[in-house]
Amino acid sequence: MKSVLQIILASIALESAAAANTAEIRFCANESSSFHFYNKAGTEKSETPGILIDFIYDLEKKLSLPIKIIRRTRRACRTLIESNEVDAYGPVSYEVSRDKGWAYPPLKNGVPDPQYAFTNAGYTIFYNNGSSFSWTGERISDLAKFKIGALEGNSVVANLKSEGVEAQTFKSVAAMLKRLQNKELDAVAVHDNQVERLKEKMGFKQHEKVLYTRGYFIIFSDNFYNANKTMAETIWKFSSEYINSPEGKKAKKKYDHLEDF
Repeated sequence: MKSVLQIILASIALESAAAANTAEIRFCANESSSFHFYNKAGTEKSETPGILIDFIYDLEKKLSLPIKIIRRTRRACRTLIESNEVDAYGPVSYEVSRDKGWAYPPLKNGVPDPQYAFTNAGYTIFYNNGSSFSWTGERISDLAKFKIGALEGNSVVANLKSEGVEAQTFKSVAAMLKRLQNKELDAVAVHDNQVERLKEKMGFKQHEKVLYTRGYFIIFSDNFYNANKTMAETIWKFSSEYINSPEGKKAKKKYDHLEDF
């Protein structure tokens, strides 16, 4: 007996075959690597393309619809989706300022409903073993006295600033961690999955207090969403179930032995 999701997917596949405006979904993905959601551009056909790419390929099969992966910088992807030059992007967290030109899942209590998140990830503080860095974890504003690094474009930058903490931003994880190793930074605030697996090798310590946890969603351009609401809503549902699905668990297992991309 088919599940409701299978029936909806089959219906979408039939609709999309006849709809010219959904002949292909243009999915923008960041050029830079980020364990384990993205791999480097040009390696999409490898055995370990990253969970996001694995998800896209699985979705492509279920929709019977071509998905074109377009690699651009984070900033370029956001510009392209706002101008409707690509159809989808993500996973990305929610900010009110971003809710213009981007179609997020339905809001609940002022933010996209968590049940539609592709994944949930926490921002964590990492610092050098044996350093004088000390934070109680009670007030983020107490970090203002330290030199804190963060990645350009990440929501943590604005969140730290709202607490009076001016973070020094970097375009790459490698450059930022090098500065931390050289003791030019006191600590960095990043997604735990970006540094956690490297902390012992690089001599870092992870603070036990998570700054905050965010949901990360697949988003669509306004034009695409308005023309394909049923498809978009089904993709949101499918994306939220993927990582814990048999296919998602199998995909993730491929990356567990890797240190980083």
